[in-house]
Amino acid sequence: GNGVVALDIRVFKLPLPGLGIESVNVYLVDNILVDVGLYSARTLHVLVRGLRASGVNVCDVEGAVVTHFHVDHLSLLPLLLDMCGFEAYMGWRDLNVIRRGAVEFVKGVLEVYRLNGVPVEELELITDLHPIMKFRDVYAVMLRDAPIKPLRDGDRLAGGSLRVLEVPGHTPGSIALVNDYEGVAFVGDTLIDGITPHVVAHRESQDPLGEHLSSLRRLASMKLKTAHPGHRSPIGDPAVRALELVRFHEDRLNEILGLIKGRPRTGYEVARGVKWRVRYESWDQYPPVERFFAIGEAIAHLIHLRELGIADYHEEKGVMKWYALNP
Repeated sequence: GNGVVALDIRVFKLPLPGLGIESVNVYLVDNILVDVGLYSARTLHVLVRGLRASGVNVCDVEGAVVTHFHVDHLSLLPLLLDMCGFEAYMGWRDLNVIRRGAVEFVKGVLEVYRLNGVPVEELELITDLHPIMKFRDVYAVMLRDAPIKPLRDGDRLAGGSLRVLEVPGHTPGSIALVNDYEGVAFVGDTLIDGITPHVVAHRESQDPLGEHLSSLRRLASMKLKTAHPGHRSPIGDPAVRALELVRFHEDRLNEILGLIKGRPRTGYEVARGVKWRVRYESWDQYPPVERFFAIGEAIAHLIHLRELGIADYHEEKGVMKWYALNP
């Protein structure tokens, strides 16, 4: 449309069998899919049935745009492309991760973890159960050379009614899609109600948490009326939620600074010392995937403290020890 006609938005809550999250939101916006769901027959069936109930055959969709490269948003895409042959798009930085290999990306993250003191047996445990490792064939074979086009900040889709916003942080190349006329954005996992999106340390960026905080501040400055997230319900005041998340990370930065004030600690020790908002009594009760995110999140905060000039590390027997710098 020309931005004056109201956007036609339909949402399909697709199941995520085996991932421990209830569902992912897939949107049909002016006949373009925003995110596509998980590689599974059950997911595809729910999507096809949902589309059909709203009068659309799956292959009549004009195209698909993916907000970020995680399994619950992207992995069904190669099957849809083979069935239907429509156009597909994603943020250029996440597309680079896919082209170079998502499995290699995860291995690079785990190498950062190893340098931060995570024991080898724990690394092996979290590697095998990481969602991308579970779908390694989809990533290594089907997605690697799928015909996906890169998107950059300011690109437009859906006849111009959706503007691409790069919001790196949750992944290196996360994007949001904004309709300026209506003040509506599709934000993937950058903003979610009641859940704090994960940010893990990785090698694609100097400071992933710093990027995420900038993305949140950018969204907060945009006077959006509604944000449609990758999970849960629409967000009625996106700026308020974005700033809540910024404050949440500022509190966590302070908590982590406190943990390294007394004595230098590894990222692994810091991760075990943080009071994560979880139902587990002790670290041993954490499922491996939760450990992956907790460790990555702790290290991302340590890196940001270093970028802010209030912490640093030294190496001791090949492991990084983080400490607070005296003001």
